[in-house]
Amino acid sequence: MVPEVVLLDDSIDMRTMMGKLIESKLHIACLSVGSVREFLMHDEEVLQSRLAILDVNLGDEEAGSGLDAYDWLQEHDFKGRIYFFTGHARAHPLVNDAVEHGAGLWEKPIDASELIMRIREVIGNTPETTTTAGEHETSRNPTKH
Repeated sequence: MVPEVVLLDDSIDMRTMMGKLIESKLHIACLSVGSVREFLMHDEEVLQSRLAILDVNLGDEEAGSGLDAYDWLQEHDFKGRIYFFTGHARAHPLVNDAVEHGAGLWEKPIDASELIMRIREVIGNTPETTTTAGEHETSRNPTKH
């Protein structure tokens, strides 16, 4: 199953919690990875997703950074939306530059209900929020960044 959301965060606890929350509340697939290398191992799935949520600082140089993932997505004409999910890196000049060029910025910490609301706003219809004559609608209308 192609994930609707890709989450890049070095904290296994954070990405596990967020992934389970996204899948249980929105009833969509979420791919959670902890490094740019792991992100690139899933390149086809990543490029087919509708939303990439990228932590900026991934802990160590070997893991890369959310900025590396952002650059890769731009180079590969990613059709979905990109949001940086960060606390202390929100003032980083490269993050500001990416935001000026269409990426979004969500600040940590974020309340679970706020996260779900924001994802719904970005990706649109999910099986939980849209039904037609009792059936679930899962149309893909990605928003170009």
